[in-house]
Amino acid sequence: MQLAQQPPQAPCGTGKLLTIADAAALAQISKDAMRGRVERGSVQSLMGRDHKRRIPLTELVRTGMVLAPEDFDSHANHAESMDPMGAATPGMVGATYVDTAAVQHAIDIAVRALVEKERLLLTQRAESIERDRERLETELHETRAHVSQLEHQLQAQREQPRRRWFGISRKERPGA
Repeated sequence: MQLAQQPPQAPCGTGKLLTIADAAALAQISKDAMRGRVERGSVQSLMGRDHKRRIPLTELVRTGMVLAPEDFDSHANHAESMDPMGAATPGMVGATYVDTAAVQHAIDIAVRALVEKERLLLTQRAESIERDRERLETELHETRAHVSQLEHQLQAQREQPRRRWFGISRKERPGA
């Protein structure tokens, strides 16, 4: 769960391009943190004519690092829910506002994804078990047929009269 402090308000001219240092100061993070976000691509930037990176103010608003002027009033109401001593009131954690609806929505999405993944895994496992069952039934049928064939051969050998070789010389025996 990501808890974010209330983002600062963007100045009215949201089409402005900011240096990494200015963008970091406005978003209340370090220059290295802002530079890392630009390098990772989580914050889009432009290359200026002076070959320095510039970050559009609208990009900071898009990523939620600063509030657009029209959004600031609704978030300012949440800041007023703090008592004068800075103690959190319901909906607040420490000095950080928690958007419980957004958190619940994220949890619901995660639960649905886990349920779907579990359903898929169970379906695959059931299909694998069914294939194994069919293979084992085939092997059992073939083994029973082979056992039956061997039993018939054994029975046929038992029913044949035994040959006795008494009184016959070695030369008269077949195959001798």
